[in-house]
Amino acid sequence: MWRSVFLHEFIDHRISNFQALPGSATPASLTLAASDDAVPGVNAIRVQPGTGFEYVLATPLAQVIGVSCRVRLLYPINPVPRVFPLIQLGGGAQLLLSPATHPLPDLSGTVSKAQVRIGTTSKDLGIIVLPAQAFTDFRFDWHTSGQARILANGRLVAYTNGVVPGAAFAVDRVVFGMPTLPPAPQPSFHISRVFVRTLERSDSLGQVAGLLPAVGMPPDHQRCRPRAVANMQAMVDQMRQFMAQIHAVLSRPWSEGTGPAIGPFKPEAVKAHDLAMAAGAAFVDMLKTRDFSTPEQFLDPFTEFMRLLRDALPQEFAAFAIKMDIPIVPDDCRTTFEAVLQDNAEAFKPIITLLSEASERIRQIAGGN
Repeated sequence: MWRSVFLHEFIDHRISNFQALPGSATPASLTLAASDDAVPGVNAIRVQPGTGFEYVLATPLAQVIGVSCRVRLLYPINPVPRVFPLIQLGGGAQLLLSPATHPLPDLSGTVSKAQVRIGTTSKDLGIIVLPAQAFTDFRFDWHTSGQARILANGRLVAYTNGVVPGAAFAVDRVVFGMPTLPPAPQPSFHISRVFVRTLERSDSLGQVAGLLPAVGMPPDHQRCRPRAVANMQAMVDQMRQFMAQIHAVLSRPWSEGTGPAIGPFKPEAVKAHDLAMAAGAAFVDMLKTRDFSTPEQFLDPFTEFMRLLRDALPQEFAAFAIKMDIPIVPDDCRTTFEAVLQDNAEAFKPIITLLSEASERIRQIAGGN
């Protein structure tokens, strides 16, 4: 489950009027003032080298594997003559903009080069074009599957794959603007909204666990549950690693400024995404309603999704299927879990039946069926 970390909409001239996880803004950040001098009626802060906003979390977020940052940005007509960071999450993720080496005169707006930095690794996302003299809803996403993308006003304008797949990092602060750069007489830009979300490594398991039936657990559960969760987390990590390989096969680095016009995704990638979304939505709906009377609503798109993955990487899929077949529950804890399942058979039987059928279909697909 994605977690909201920071939201500032500059709804008035009070710079401290924002929502965030517990923490505090730096004293220098609180000296900033929002005004509507860029576009009448739109409160924003004017950012230039040496100025910006920094919010420090009281408790850093650990093992972050996904970030989604939205910035409403008014970019200058002429590109800034140097690299500058637009937004930064701790030392883990940073989005930078810089002047394009080879401007594209046939495109209207401000032409810039976008770059993402995860840890110490930097990667170009490509050339992007932002409307001049107008606020743009700018969105930057990265996931540990290796995908990074930029959207402008809801339209994909840059994408790349293979950006440090498998990475995880801590986030102790949110920084936007250029507070760490030395003051200089450079062109400025305006920011009127910032929204940051993160995904931690354990969040996806926590979301599913919260939908399972609540049952009483024996004392031995305290010893066994963490080990089962660790095994399940390792399985999810294996799945993410495999999906990073899939993304590398079914997509390619791309930006709106450099093309090609057909975009970054192969038709199989689009179809796989739609099937995964359909299967996931059906599974969550079944857990919420406890209605498992139509398992094909989940199994049919799930099966077709798995076949697409097998067709994209046959040998890798076979290895992936073997890893997915490893038992979650440790042998010395099996009696504990079996007792719980037996006592709550009515609640858990349809879930186990559904997942067992899904596992069997993975084995069959890996075997060539």
